[in-house]
Amino acid sequence: MFAACVRALAGKGHLALPLRPHGTAALCRPYTKKTTGIVGLPVVTNAREVLLSCYQRTLDMLEPLPEKYGYRISVDKLTRHRMSVLEKFSVDAEAEKELGLQLEEAIEHAEDEMFLIGMVAKEKPWINAEGVDPFRDGRPLDEVPSAKVNMLWGGVVVESEAELLRLAEEHERLKEEREQPEIDRWREDLAKRGVEE
Repeated sequence: MFAACVRALAGKGHLALPLRPHGTAALCRPYTKKTTGIVGLPVVTNAREVLLSCYQRTLDMLEPLPEKYGYRISVDKLTRHRMSVLEKFSVDAEAEKELGLQLEEAIEHAEDEMFLIGMVAKEKPWINAEGVDPFRDGRPLDEVPSAKVNMLWGGVVVESEAELLRLAEEHERLKEEREQPEIDRWREDLAKRGVEE
């Protein structure tokens, strides 16, 4: 009965609501999320705008970092990808499905990322202990002798990648030598029992 009345009113121009199959005005209202379903994470009514703003600030904050710095590259790619998803899908639920997380979660991630970018920009972890900035020098990292990073291998400071590879191969060889007698005993035990490998 109600649906018939709504259709009649709409037909006479008295009702300017778009009609759904049932013709009820309740179905015409846009869906609004009541909860995120995550404790401590409230619904943000304008999540899309807030998130796009966070992403733009993230990209702006990345500017001072060296262009070839791995962290900057990965954050830039992730941020641009998520911005493109928001631009591609106009419905929040579709964007959330594509992103694999709720927009409110993405806002928290973006805010955490901005905090981390600020720390990275302040601390400049790409500059080595001797104060050499390999990204500003213009040469590849391997060609800057004082920029080589000291690596620890079992408590031993390793100066070069070649030395690190040599130590890794030596470690594998010793490991095989150490395990070989155990493997031989296991094979002998199987042979005594008459079991094949």
